[in-house]
Amino acid sequence: MLAPPLSMVSVAHSDYIALLEEECGNVYEIAEEARQQGRDPRNVVEIPRASDLADRTQKLLDFLEPRTIANQIRSLTEHHEGNREKVALDISKIVSAETYLYGKRATCEECEGEGSVKQGNWTHDCTACDAKGITFTYDDKVTTNTWEETLEELKEETIKSSDKVLLSTSIYHGICAGLAVLTEGILVAPLDGVVSAHILDNADGSQCLGINYAGPIRSAGGTGQALSVLIGDLLRRQFGLAPAMVTHEETERYKEEVSKYARGLQYRPSNPQLEVIAGNCPVYVTGEGVGTEVTGMRDLPRVPTNKVREGMLLVMCEGLVLKAPKILKYVEALNLDGWDWLYDFVKTKSGSTNIAPSAKFISDVLAGRPIFCGPMEVGGFRLRYGRSRLAGLAATSCHPATMAALAGFTIVGTQLKYERPGKGTVTTPCDTIDGPYIQFTDGSARRVDDWESLPGENLLPNEHGYPIAHIWDLGELLIPVGEFLEKTILLLRVLM
Repeated sequence: MLAPPLSMVSVAHSDYIALLEEECGNVYEIAEEARQQGRDPRNVVEIPRASDLADRTQKLLDFLEPRTIANQIRSLTEHHEGNREKVALDISKIVSAETYLYGKRATCEECEGEGSVKQGNWTHDCTACDAKGITFTYDDKVTTNTWEETLEELKEETIKSSDKVLLSTSIYHGICAGLAVLTEGILVAPLDGVVSAHILDNADGSQCLGINYAGPIRSAGGTGQALSVLIGDLLRRQFGLAPAMVTHEETERYKEEVSKYARGLQYRPSNPQLEVIAGNCPVYVTGEGVGTEVTGMRDLPRVPTNKVREGMLLVMCEGLVLKAPKILKYVEALNLDGWDWLYDFVKTKSGSTNIAPSAKFISDVLAGRPIFCGPMEVGGFRLRYGRSRLAGLAATSCHPATMAALAGFTIVGTQLKYERPGKGTVTTPCDTIDGPYIQFTDGSARRVDDWESLPGENLLPNEHGYPIAHIWDLGELLIPVGEFLEKTILLLRVLM
């Protein structure tokens, strides 16, 4: 059978895309008409249509309108050759500079600056100003100037440290924009996970940056949480703010909150580690209170609540600690000072080629789950770099004969926890890699590269006549190189 010419394929594909867009538009028209009846919380469809990451980000950050964020992201993506983290760092600087230079603050007319609106016996947050009591309009330069011109203009501007509202709002807008790029414009973390930014006073009279997080920051993942703090540090430097100086009482408050919330954390730092984090982080990390209240260190001047701050705990314990290598990667690239303390949380030091076994992947194993092998043990899966046609993001592949030899404990789509490079993966089949080396009950042993040749197809290990006596080697596990690079894990030497 002959394949159709490429021209026919491209035309068919373009027609298909055009059909999808047309039908999608029809559905949106129906939804908009239904919303206009006023039977929903809002009279408009909240999910905007977008064509790419840049468009999604701009529409997610609709409170920053009017801007040219989408075009700026596309330009920066090309400039940084697709490195999304570098794009996020730069777009945060640009957006914060635009708000500071071209933003015009005004009292919200809807709520008259109160941040809330009363309807009957109920009071709810004002949607016009996002419960902040102020709104921003922008000078025409926000759309006519290039981002290079904006950053150059900010360098020549004298920063007014006395205007805390403008400073904190500018930094908040920058953090939201950077985090939106990191999360690809599809998560609520930039809107609900980062609540606000504040200009706080240190004990020595200097001013520092405080970022207020909430529970939805969890959806950003460890990388997003960690890099949001780094973004905050970059913006702190951009506007001439000093590093945060945490008091003894605030450090002790961190310790109690970690102990109360420990079951909800992937990693719980020790008290000495918390002292290192709190005492050295250049940004003051705080959060919204949820759940139970603390018993000690209450009513602190810079802590807005006596309840446990969930967002703060997620960022400090899971973001900064677990993603320390990711932060240091950009700290070194940008030549930033004040982050050397993070090296204490990196198990593999810079320049080291020593790879030690890590039992973290089996530390939280549930009863009844099979364990195929221990950390870096002989006989377990052997690493092979590559990607099969069936594998997707964070997916790996093993031989179909391995799946059969393991009695179906791993099949297509089974989720596994493995030692490195990530926390988890999904298995798919690939028959061009090495299968398992098996010893049979008749005394013979061989590597099985064809699962159909494996005897005892319909027998289980606990049934009479099961032919497999021992699996000496599980075969290869096909892992994309990009998974190691994405998670800044040292590439392992592979013996072929």
